[in-house]
Amino acid sequence: MQGTITHNMILSCPYLSAFSLYLLSNSSAQLKESQSIWNLASSNLILVHAGLAPLLKVTEAPLHFQQMIVEGPAPIKSSDGIAVISLTPHAVLPQVWDKLVSGVSQTEECFLLNQMAKMLKTETQPLLPDKSLPPASIQLLKQILDTRYAEKLTLDSLSKELHWNKYKLDKDFRFYYGCPPCKYLLNVRVTKACHLLCSTNRSVLDIGFAVGIENTSYFIRMFRKHTGMSPLTYRTHFSSLVKDIHKAQKAEEH
Repeated sequence: MQGTITHNMILSCPYLSAFSLYLLSNSSAQLKESQSIWNLASSNLILVHAGLAPLLKVTEAPLHFQQMIVEGPAPIKSSDGIAVISLTPHAVLPQVWDKLVSGVSQTEECFLLNQMAKMLKTETQPLLPDKSLPPASIQLLKQILDTRYAEKLTLDSLSKELHWNKYKLDKDFRFYYGCPPCKYLLNVRVTKACHLLCSTNRSVLDIGFAVGIENTSYFIRMFRKHTGMSPLTYRTHFSSLVKDIHKAQKAEEH
């Protein structure tokens, strides 16, 4: 389902064994649930379980949104049944979403839904309520992981650089971002690798080095574990998928 709103909307999921995903675009909004408030922007995703009714308030009209109801357990953790997440740069998830809603065979639908579930883990990061921003040290740690992923980073080296106890650093990062720093770094590396595979002709060996993983065998195993396919298979499948979507968009324009 997709639509446009100019004021407020109650978000919901009608089925107990499912969850709703809302993808926002072209505007900004504010989400309120209990005592938490999120300021949202384009390409933010909202995951809502059944029985909840958070209020989405439009702050810049009109707000365009798409809703998808997915059966089964949610692939990402949520706080009290709600997860607000933002897409990482170069995420392929919106293109997979577009392909799903355009109408595909049942076999391809199952494949794309499985890929989307994986991408919700690797191509997103939690968006915290504005009232609970992480301390400066944790924000700096995240910035390092987001920008210096090509370096040899370890919890020991990071704790020395930030002059912070490594156990405290790990605990605080988990609290604010839902996973340990090392796992977050792996997700960043996978996302960057996905982008390079789809946008360049660089070799798997070269891409592994570019994202900070010099052992090619380990890079391939890690990539397969996160995405369900090898780097070359990912490049073949999603490069053609992106091309098909771009062709369809150009055809609609003409």
